[in-house]
Amino acid sequence: MYIGIIKEIPTGKADSEPDASVIMLANDKGIRISILTRGASILEIRTPDRFGLFKNIAMSLFPYSQYGRGGSCAGATLGPNAGRIRGGELCIESDTHILTQNDGRNQNHGGFDNFSFALWRIVSFEKEDDTVSLTLGHTAGDGREGYPGKRTVTVTYTLDNSNCLTIHYSGLSDKPTWLNLSNHTYWNLTGDFTAPVTGHMLEIASDEVLYNDQEHLPIGLHPVDGSPFDFRTPRIIQNQLDTYPDHPQIRLARGYNNAYSLSGHSSVLKTAAVLSDAQSGRRITISTDYPSLVFYSGGFLDQDTLLAGGVTASPSCAAAFEAQEFPDALHLPGVPHPILYPGEKWERMISYAFDLIN
Repeated sequence: MYIGIIKEIPTGKADSEPDASVIMLANDKGIRISILTRGASILEIRTPDRFGLFKNIAMSLFPYSQYGRGGSCAGATLGPNAGRIRGGELCIESDTHILTQNDGRNQNHGGFDNFSFALWRIVSFEKEDDTVSLTLGHTAGDGREGYPGKRTVTVTYTLDNSNCLTIHYSGLSDKPTWLNLSNHTYWNLTGDFTAPVTGHMLEIASDEVLYNDQEHLPIGLHPVDGSPFDFRTPRIIQNQLDTYPDHPQIRLARGYNNAYSLSGHSSVLKTAAVLSDAQSGRRITISTDYPSLVFYSGGFLDQDTLLAGGVTASPSCAAAFEAQEFPDALHLPGVPHPILYPGEKWERMISYAFDLIN
């Protein structure tokens, strides 16, 4: 097992900002995970294919200065709220808070100065016999981007010798506030980000999915049965797209950009999705205690996003799976609201288990 800072790199918006650190987590099986303190971002994840060849399967930006800005949020910790909030208004108890609007009239991923652009501080390194852990912390002031409360949040990345990466989020606030963090890693299990991810096999443990309006805000839950959203049994993503090419939701998102309801995911880790690639043999099992999982097939990725290896992004070159509270939960009936009160500790977890299919 290994953990340590491997380099310092400039990622700031100004020359006066300090450099970001890249920390590597490595286990005894050869898995290598690089974390960037800018945005508490997953920079790379190197795993073996069925022939033992290691490749990076997490979409990596280059130059690294892209991690301090831009819209892809590749690998980043989303916050203080993952996803959109309708109208840029947040009602907590009897108070209405006016949020910054960075997506038309709405707010997306916490506004202009969100957690994915921040330089997080290193809180601790931990090394045990079978695990290595990195904890990063960030403090957001009262009123930043419109959110109430001085909020102190941490994200802990733990890699074990079972080839599992677990992300643990926690948060505290001195005022009632809204907190909904997630990770925005884009995956392509071939390790080739010039190839479409839609050839992957996907399974999602959900019977219901949220449909979106023209502003990509959720408008209600629908059964997945008889629709392109039915991944209750493993299906190749492209086959679903080819079967339902004219479905309004598919046309709207240029593929998928919808939240699945994960019923029963309130307090324990349960399997939410399984993604696999027949070519390489790689497989990821995603588990979480969040109540929803957004599946985004990358339909809006474009050549403005520069990637490691001298290539550019393209539509559906990678897919993101954002375990989170229900998007725009404030305006959805019957779903929990992620309100954090003073004296309470907010916590959530996501895990990624890496293995090979037969």
